[in-house]
Amino acid sequence: MNPVYMILTGILAVLILALPRPYAAVPFLICTLYVTWDQMIVIAGQHCNSCFILVIFGALRLMFRNEFYPRETDRITLLIMLWAITDLVTDFFLNGLSGDTVRIRTVFTVVGLYLYFKSVIRNYDDILTVLKLLPLLVAPIALSMIMEYFTGHNLFGQLGGVPDQSAIRYGKVRCQGPFSHPILAGTFGATIMPAIVALWFQPTVKKSWCILGAVASLIITVTAGSSGALTTFILETLGFACWYSRYRMHWIRRSLAAIVIVLAVSMKAPIWYLIARLSDLSGHGTGWHRARLLDVAFGQYFHEWWLIGTKYTRHWMPYGLAEYKTKTDVTNQYLGDGIDGGIFLMALFILIIVCCFSALGKALRRNESAPLSRRLLLWALGVTLFGHAVSFMSVSYFDQSAIWFYLLIGSIGAVSALPLVATPEGAGAP
Repeated sequence: MNPVYMILTGILAVLILALPRPYAAVPFLICTLYVTWDQMIVIAGQHCNSCFILVIFGALRLMFRNEFYPRETDRITLLIMLWAITDLVTDFFLNGLSGDTVRIRTVFTVVGLYLYFKSVIRNYDDILTVLKLLPLLVAPIALSMIMEYFTGHNLFGQLGGVPDQSAIRYGKVRCQGPFSHPILAGTFGATIMPAIVALWFQPTVKKSWCILGAVASLIITVTAGSSGALTTFILETLGFACWYSRYRMHWIRRSLAAIVIVLAVSMKAPIWYLIARLSDLSGHGTGWHRARLLDVAFGQYFHEWWLIGTKYTRHWMPYGLAEYKTKTDVTNQYLGDGIDGGIFLMALFILIIVCCFSALGKALRRNESAPLSRRLLLWALGVTLFGHAVSFMSVSYFDQSAIWFYLLIGSIGAVSALPLVATPEGAGAP
């Protein structure tokens, strides 16, 4: 690990232990933005990145401060735990007692992140405490990506963990900043936009901070040069527009389902080739690869992975990624879970997202009398989740982007069951 990252990781670990609970999630947000994923340190013979180390310190904080906050927990936590158990069991059947250590660490990281965020974020004000710092934290990243766009050199690459030379596609620079790929950088930029919009309506947040965050979000999304990230940004904008139709969302969902069914029946190719069509509109995407990947996974080779996953996918699409001898480029988070642990693991991951949407919908209905600012924050959480769900069709989160996603899931799991209407001072907790 680079000495700079080692010092920063140490500082973040101390902050996790020392900060007041409402700010306890902020060190992980800083880690997402300023520590590259591939920076490793060897612990007991295992190569551990900064996020895994911080999860350990997070567990220590919950234990020493007695902050672990079990509730009559909704289905989200149950599904997270069931997902983790299924992942570990299928890993055992695929790899034996030795297991895939990277995969095992990933499972514990995911569970640790979710439980930590669910424990330290307990109400509306805790979410706002974290999110209102977002514009100030992302602004330097946007600035670094502007410099990368014009120079072709990544500032974070000089510290290691990401390439120093920026990727080029069709003669244009694709910036990635601290992230492991330009698509992941652009996806992060797109999925922070709903939170920035929600901050605009919060009376305690400066409007100048919101403008700064919105500009930074747009810069990160555009300079990454990812058509998938730009599509996510546009769809999230439409998601916010649905606020005015929030009482008729069931009709919107049914209409979309009907459109998908009609297209599936009328199209000569499978429905997922719409991804390729949309990518062709931009002229710069790789939608055909993503559509073809689903084609071979569910058509030709479904029998290889549906039960417990598979360790070998190189023959599915034998091109690209020459450095990998056993796998193809699985640019789909849902399918990635299926390849890891079979169709049941994939279904559990999808159910987690579905239950989060359901929990947010119920929370909105319970809090119709809450201030507009609070209801819009709940809606923004749903729009952000929608952005992630769309992005998962074109990319899998194999870097620190996962921290941002599980911060969202933990926040939803923490507050969705609580009434958000302000309680009069001196009254008991709801």
